[in-house]
Amino acid sequence: MYKIINKCRICSNKNLNSVINLGNQPPANSLKKKASKQIQIPLNVLRCSKCSTLQLNATVNPKYLFSKYLWVTGTSDGVKNYRSFFINKIKQKHKTGKNLLEIASNDGFFLKELKKNKFKVLGIDPAKNIAEKANKAGIKTLPLFFNKKNALKIKKKYFSPDIIICRNVIPHVENINSVIDGISNILNKNGKAYIEFHYAENLSKNLHYDYIYHEHIFYFTYYSIKKLLNKYKLYPVDFFESPISGGSIVLEISNENTSPSKKLNKLMIREKKIQINSMKYWKNFNKKCLEHRKILLKKISRHKKNIAGYGASARSSTLLNFCKIDNKKINVIFDKNSLKHNLYTAGSNIKIINPTKNFIKKFSCILILAWNFEKEIINYIKKTGYKGKLISVLPKVKITNVN
Repeated sequence: MYKIINKCRICSNKNLNSVINLGNQPPANSLKKKASKQIQIPLNVLRCSKCSTLQLNATVNPKYLFSKYLWVTGTSDGVKNYRSFFINKIKQKHKTGKNLLEIASNDGFFLKELKKNKFKVLGIDPAKNIAEKANKAGIKTLPLFFNKKNALKIKKKYFSPDIIICRNVIPHVENINSVIDGISNILNKNGKAYIEFHYAENLSKNLHYDYIYHEHIFYFTYYSIKKLLNKYKLYPVDFFESPISGGSIVLEISNENTSPSKKLNKLMIREKKIQINSMKYWKNFNKKCLEHRKILLKKISRHKKNIAGYGASARSSTLLNFCKIDNKKINVIFDKNSLKHNLYTAGSNIKIINPTKNFIKKFSCILILAWNFEKEIINYIKKTGYKGKLISVLPKVKITNVN
């Protein structure tokens, strides 16, 4: 089901050093129909001494992780707002009517809107249940993993895309060389690819250790992803920032070796200045995470189980298991995603339920686990008439009183 690496997935260097070890945990999205013990897999981030790429030491079988998926893109208001922002960025750079491929297109939430804007769209996603949902909604979606082999098939049968979108997917794939090679081979001569990824600086600077879970194999800086792209004759030319995952960037990629924008050059200079690609930068990351756990446990211990969580996200699974918060400390977790209702969280075995007005009001404290959607969640909770304490978990433990 999983294997431990002994060399870098990108450059094959065998000198790998641990940046943070979050212990053994079950895959974050392996929700169960009843509380049960689950397989425990190492969750340890390593740094390659040669190419500086941060990556997990364990690779879980991707068919186990992605063949049936429980995250549906359109469940959050924040993502809906981001869709408009993202699509406007694409429209500013490209005229309508272009051939557009989205890799890991989920339920077609972004492609549906792009199709309305006259783009010719095609999606590819390995989650058969989600791909089926997209196809039923009229968004052509191939239930496949994207790699060089499938890229060439798409090029032959459908089109060579003018635009490729990879939203928060590149860090998920072990066979990353085949994926990047596939993008290089399929992208139209004058085309552009847009690769979104959670920026590695946020792990340490903003303590986003909850972003670390088995689906996220890689944690890129601009320097480390640029080296990978250049290997396959792809070249970053610009970027824009994204609020997704609490802080991501979207690189604009060309297959023509043109000069990068001033903004991109500034990012490269800044990375050199703060030495983010050195082991020295990551020296105290593990210590900071342990201190955060201590503070959080102290805060929730005061509520003696009259406490619920909000947001059964994959990243909440990492935090719950690392902090040893389970169904003995939290009664339930609220989540709007109906696919997760009445299931139990991975490892911590907490039941996930629909956030109904009457049930929310029963608790004296609610732990906001999906903190990257904090404003949206707090606004919803306040509308239910809830009175009590809200604890936001990251980047710092923060308590809000609702009266």
